[in-house]
Amino acid sequence: MIVGTAAALALTLTPVSAPATGLVPGPRVNLRDFIFNLGLLVPVGVGLRLRGWRLGPITAGVLALSGGIELLQLLLPLGRDASLLDVVANSSGAVIAAWAVPQIPRALAVSSIGARWFVAAGLLAWAVQAALTAWALQRDIPATAEYWGQWAHVFSATKPLTGVVTDFMVQGAVIADGPVPNTDALRAALVADTVTLYVAARDLGPSAGRAQIAAIAHGEGTHVAGFERYGCVIKFRVRVRGERVGLRAAGVVVPTSCRLQPGITVITGRAARDARTITVRWDQETRQATLQLAPSLGWRLLVPLSWSWRGGAWDVLGSVLWLALWGAPVAMWLQIAWPRNLPVAALFYVIGLLGGTAVVAVVSGLSVGTRGDIIGVALGWLIGGWLNARRVASWYLS
Repeated sequence: MIVGTAAALALTLTPVSAPATGLVPGPRVNLRDFIFNLGLLVPVGVGLRLRGWRLGPITAGVLALSGGIELLQLLLPLGRDASLLDVVANSSGAVIAAWAVPQIPRALAVSSIGARWFVAAGLLAWAVQAALTAWALQRDIPATAEYWGQWAHVFSATKPLTGVVTDFMVQGAVIADGPVPNTDALRAALVADTVTLYVAARDLGPSAGRAQIAAIAHGEGTHVAGFERYGCVIKFRVRVRGERVGLRAAGVVVPTSCRLQPGITVITGRAARDARTITVRWDQETRQATLQLAPSLGWRLLVPLSWSWRGGAWDVLGSVLWLALWGAPVAMWLQIAWPRNLPVAALFYVIGLLGGTAVVAVVSGLSVGTRGDIIGVALGWLIGGWLNARRVASWYLS
């Protein structure tokens, strides 16, 4: 409880460089922030519950703590936004965790019939989460009357690109700087199963920071598709539906050598339903990276912003951890439900997790999955078996 409180204060009251905007009048639709705030005071709620507090006093305590944090964010020059929605999320997460603490022993000591209901609920929740992931990773092309093709446009938090972009094409169609006249054709290209962007640049200039190389935007500059430069790396990204609820844009980063000035640099990116790839060529040297789409929305939401997706490695790791996290309790309950027929339990386990993901992929038209899926499923089964073995040993000892 003490460590959780100290960590919450350190995370929320540390000054940041961004300017403060004061009290936010309405709820902010940002799923990432909401999930972070939901888990912020979970250790505090769990600690108070383990100390014997009831839910009423716990609710009052976390409300006071969260309200005090938001008040300090409002009054002190910390560069942070204060929001009533944060108070609701902080308190809800702590109270839910406090309520769940006494339920854990019951879940571990569940009967075989109860375990089957837990399995059904767990697999249903997994299918819902995979479906939400498929929805969030679909490309999102805003339906507006006008688009803009922008070379080296300066968005917020970007620096001007001092170099020269010689060509910018989408699936062979040249995108000029300024209003794009053929909106229907552009939208048809962007929502196609595979959209390919091509940029030829001469002298990209010094790598002073994050800069826009070429992009298509709509309205007041909402990014739809394009390329960005982060120092010595180039990032390819397209807008996805998940950005509406605060999901970070899915993009792939390819490292370069920072020797981009001489000659013509060719940058191509392809956004398909199963992966996103980018290729950079300069001085006759070619580098390529691929971002696979993993059914791990939770991982994408919780991964630190400073981490980059290099060649899909983080997606594979996220898929391993996320499937193991889902698989462990399902495997434990399956082994409780069919203790004398583990092959049947294992068959249900594999079909439930991988089969559910496959069904979601077929229905959504989005191919989800990485090389880490099988590893994550196997790891979840092993952890679930270990939990079940401890449960049986504890039962015999008692």
